[in-house]
Amino acid sequence: MRSMKFWSLPLAAMALSACGTGDTTSETKIINGTLAPDGGAIEQSTVALASSNGQVFCTGTLIDKRFVVSAGHCLANYRGTLYIGFGRSSTEFKYVKAADYAVNPAYTGSFNKSVPSDISVIELSAAAPAGYNPVAIYKGSITRGSNLALAGFGQTQSGGSGRLYYTSVSVSGTTSNEITVYENGTGSCYGDSGGPAYVSSGGRLLVIGATSRGETGCRGSSIYTNVAYHLNWLRSWTGVNL
Repeated sequence: MRSMKFWSLPLAAMALSACGTGDTTSETKIINGTLAPDGGAIEQSTVALASSNGQVFCTGTLIDKRFVVSAGHCLANYRGTLYIGFGRSSTEFKYVKAADYAVNPAYTGSFNKSVPSDISVIELSAAAPAGYNPVAIYKGSITRGSNLALAGFGQTQSGGSGRLYYTSVSVSGTTSNEITVYENGTGSCYGDSGGPAYVSSGGRLLVIGATSRGETGCRGSSIYTNVAYHLNWLRSWTGVNL
């Protein structure tokens, strides 16, 4: 297996740094992706995590009308008021304030080795706006070569939020708690942290992963937290039979 160098900072940290200091990064949305269809299933369930000044720093997935799943590293050190943006870009967002959120207690914060619990959950202060619908969590098995759809909001070089893009990739490896995809020139990057990996099953999109980390350059391998692996924790915290 070839040696891979992964991002040394969490995907969200780079975006937060750009927002907080005025520094900029290169164009870092979903690489070589496609704008999500207006009103489609991807837009209905993929949401943006934003600060009180409207800066998008991570992505999440609506898994219930009142709950969003994202990455642990997105919120582990977050101290501001959190808003969830619904829509394809910050210019059209409908915002719902977060009532509460939690990072999985097993999350270590280390990106030097495996991060098996890089997952968080957010409770909304009100139900998702009309026209936005949750997706179910995929609880089945996934095999090498399976196709997944990735979606997310990336930061632009101006420091503003990007738009919702998606792309298709193949699974290159799995463990009980993580999924590795090979992007081959397309895929997630900084600002897409916590965003969904969707699988199509029975004619529906289901969420299987949440973006954790990726290979330097954003054009190689990325690792996704297997959401179903943390199903008991999610059910316990939300009180919902997800």
